[in-house]
Amino acid sequence: TIAKDTRRCSLYHLHPAKEWVDGYPLGNGILGAMVLGGVTNERVALNHGRLWRRSAERHQFQVAAKLPEFRRLFLGGQFEAAGRLMEKDIMVSGGKMYPYVNPYQPLGDLLLDFSLPGEVTDYQRRLNMDSGIVEVSYRAGRVRFRREYFMAAPADNVMVVRITAEGSGRISGQIRLNRTERADDF
Repeated sequence: TIAKDTRRCSLYHLHPAKEWVDGYPLGNGILGAMVLGGVTNERVALNHGRLWRRSAERHQFQVAAKLPEFRRLFLGGQFEAAGRLMEKDIMVSGGKMYPYVNPYQPLGDLLLDFSLPGEVTDYQRRLNMDSGIVEVSYRAGRVRFRREYFMAAPADNVMVVRITAEGSGRISGQIRLNRTERADDF
């Protein structure tokens, strides 16, 4: 279930994300994350704006001069001619159908594994779009747990994770970082 909380400009779910695309995004322009909101096992997918896969291929594409002609043909309704120009002079380079673009490379995953004192109830995952804070809260047994995630300003370049529980000594688990060698492995 997803809903918009108009009182606090928030989105919330009543269950963890099953897939990456259902996570809540965080970012500061350089660092990015997708918070999935798991309970006993949390995965936060991490990104960095300067992390791209290297390529041995470097091409300088000079397509700007062709764009006015493409626009003229396209806006004039000459779609076939515009398509031919696109294939011949804009999209094709070095015998390839499309110019090579270095693919974005994920930074990795922050993995949080928790030992919980009982059955999980009252789960909620919320993204407050005014504050940029993702909150995951639930009750395990009689203990209320809460995690808050946010990205500090670009000058700081850190992601903050605050983990709290009612009562002292209630939080138990492991924190790990994981990164595969190739983006294809994600």
